[in-house]
Amino acid sequence: MPTRRSFLFAALTFALVGCAPSPLVNAPRARGSLKPATDALRAAALDEQALATLTGTIAQQGEPWRLSTAMTAWCSGATTAHREHLTTLVRADPLGGVNADDSPVIDLPATTAVPPQDAAGALAQLAAGYATAADHCRSTLMAAPTGPGSLLWASLYCFSTAGAATLAAHPDGTSPGTPPVAGQAVPTGISVGSRDDRLAALLSRIDALRYGLETMIGRSGGARTDMKQRRTAVDNVRNQVAAQITAGSATPAGPAIDYELPGDVTNPTSWDAIWGELEAAVLSAWVSLAAASDADSDGRRSAMAGIDAQCLVPGQHGVGLAWWPGWV
Repeated sequence: MPTRRSFLFAALTFALVGCAPSPLVNAPRARGSLKPATDALRAAALDEQALATLTGTIAQQGEPWRLSTAMTAWCSGATTAHREHLTTLVRADPLGGVNADDSPVIDLPATTAVPPQDAAGALAQLAAGYATAADHCRSTLMAAPTGPGSLLWASLYCFSTAGAATLAAHPDGTSPGTPPVAGQAVPTGISVGSRDDRLAALLSRIDALRYGLETMIGRSGGARTDMKQRRTAVDNVRNQVAAQITAGSATPAGPAIDYELPGDVTNPTSWDAIWGELEAAVLSAWVSLAAASDADSDGRRSAMAGIDAQCLVPGQHGVGLAWWPGWV
């Protein structure tokens, strides 16, 4: 069985010595039908097509529309992500991994939306587009049977929800946070494991985050009040996750004595990056937990609420949302 540390470090982008492989990346390929329903794929692809077009327009018009450099960069990164999503959704096997044939098998009509004429109109359209995509992914995910297909929808739900939350928090486009990044994985037909396994993985990553925060708080001499506040919030989340494990007639594992951290903790300039990577690992665990929970269950709803609460946190510390969150 993977160690507690193995659940954390496979999600981090730093190359760490001695890190155990991800339980998802190295999981066996699932049996049976992997391909999600074509109607759901088509609907999601239409959303991604619209978002790619709109974010691309905003990225190109950022300067003449006097948008912030941060918003222009964020939309540029989002455009690349949505194009990747679109390519994946319309190919023969959306779960084909890095060697999949990207030839499209789902035909989509050309975009007919009226192009926005100014920044305010563009940002309003983008907010509505993300809200629509998040709603579609939410309903599809809730109905999806447990498996690699549910992980695809959980990943798309996370990304679209983060987009909607970003536009809600920054409707004027001033400071949307760190742009999306490619990440370390793409959708593939792996087994998502059991809900119990994913709860244990989530708890482990929460404990690593707590350890990292406590370590950096100590090294700051207690000066990082933002880390203190986050540690308190994380303690509450840990208690909730541990209660779910107990409700399943299992015993929550205690924290390890220490954890390797993704960066040089002796260097204060590395602290925000370390913090962000640890938060990103927690987000990934919420996504995989949503996929491993039963369709239309309180467990899946709870995991989706965890995604909602966590999806913007890594970006607040300089770590961009991966195109496919949850696959590591």
